[in-house]
Amino acid sequence: MLNKILLFLIIYTSVYSQSRLTEYVNPFIGTSNGGNTYPGAVVPWGMVSVSPHNAPGSPSGYIHGQKYFYGFGYNHLSGTGCADLGSIILTMADTNTTLNPETYKTTYSNETAEPGYYSLFLDKFKMKAEVTSTARTGLTKFTFASVETINIILDAGRSLNLVGGGSIKIISNTEIEGSNISGGFCGEDNRQTLYFSAKFNKPFLSAAICIGDSIITGKEYSLKDSSIRCFLKYKMTPGEQLLVKVGISYTSEDNARKNLETEIPGWDFGKVKNDADD
Repeated sequence: MLNKILLFLIIYTSVYSQSRLTEYVNPFIGTSNGGNTYPGAVVPWGMVSVSPHNAPGSPSGYIHGQKYFYGFGYNHLSGTGCADLGSIILTMADTNTTLNPETYKTTYSNETAEPGYYSLFLDKFKMKAEVTSTARTGLTKFTFASVETINIILDAGRSLNLVGGGSIKIISNTEIEGSNISGGFCGEDNRQTLYFSAKFNKPFLSAAICIGDSIITGKEYSLKDSSIRCFLKYKMTPGEQLLVKVGISYTSEDNARKNLETEIPGWDFGKVKNDADD
């Protein structure tokens, strides 16, 4: 009997040492029929979870099969019955879009997910979007198929359950910092502040901060209980890649920046993806 057990263990170890066990994971399990999980990029015990929003207001921000993509959030609850988090929303809009999120949503296709990685194709903008993550930092890569003048949107005012406000600081033409206020879980009065530091691999041509339905001038704003976001203008060429890395912290913007600089010091998307898979 002992010999049979040892033989089984030898064969088992031999087979699985030649493959990656992450190949057998399907992150879409639980993303429909009330499971309320999400398919986005997260590592074990990760504080960051970069995941698509296609069902704003749902507990995880995502329901498999919904038609429109609204952006990537950077933290999420999984399997709960009420919504919260889904903060720091990164998405894009064309230059003719109004400030209403419903006008810059897009249909999507070619959706794939595996542990630590998620991708889809944004039909409206003709681009592939990919995300991966570390414990405290997320990395997004947009690959453009055509010449585009486009606005990257970083929404710091809303989460999945609340328009709680926040803050935005335009540090330079490649760096933005700020915070978001989320909460209201199952009708409770909880509030939490998430701080972020975002860096871009290409300088933006211009930036505008938006409060509610108004575009305002200036480089730093902070307010509660209101929509606050920034529009960053880019001119992209076919095949060009725009990368965005966002570090988060629940204590300060300085710590969010340190998390970003420590966990993703460069711009090697493949390395971060492989590390997440490991």
